[in-house]
Amino acid sequence: MVILLTTLGSLLYFAFFSSYFNIEIIEVKGVYSLEPSLVEEIADVKFGSNLFLQNNWSKENAIKKEYSIIDNVKIKQELPNKVIIEITEKKPELVLLNNDNYVFLDSKGEVLNINDKLNQSTAPILTGIELLGTIKEGQVLVKKEIRAALQFIVKVPEDKQYLIKEIRVDDYGVAIYPTGSYKVMVGENSDVLKKIRTLETLLRDSALLGNTIYYIDISNPDKIILKTKEGIS
Repeated sequence: MVILLTTLGSLLYFAFFSSYFNIEIIEVKGVYSLEPSLVEEIADVKFGSNLFLQNNWSKENAIKKEYSIIDNVKIKQELPNKVIIEITEKKPELVLLNNDNYVFLDSKGEVLNINDKLNQSTAPILTGIELLGTIKEGQVLVKKEIRAALQFIVKVPEDKQYLIKEIRVDDYGVAIYPTGSYKVMVGENSDVLKKIRTLETLLRDSALLGNTIYYIDISNPDKIILKTKEGIS
């Protein structure tokens, strides 16, 4: 019994006081709109501190409280000297480019995050409008162009959203930019799925892709207008 207690005591002493378990690596996973370095700063994990002497619960709460875009956070240890901060962000449906800042919005127009970098987000970017005044996290944006863009996005299946890199909204309606600089005029938010499928079919046409596209009008999916450098089809 004495030998067992002595061995256990030696192991505990080694775990808590040996430099072998001092933190040397901090990795942030799962962030798309957030800066990993800022998440590390809020977590306040000190390099050189002991891996086992961390109040992970407190650090997780601090991170979640700081960023409304975070849905869940979990801090894990990986022996002998690594801390992993796993983040699950709420999925932005749309990113508004406003005054050189990226404003990440959910399907209701609520501001999830504001950043000067796009980072790894793949959500479509809304351009061509400018908001005046201060925008804050948690604020719901009601500008008609934003509402129209969101109404369009939520009707596009997730596996088709790769076609939408950029969105603009004007008096004509919704326009998207799938790749390059050419414009696809969608018009009103009706028959959205049919329009997107029509566009996908057009872009699979290798002969079409060999041309310079000026614009595609799919506002009437039964009567497509396509202008290339050779003319209108």
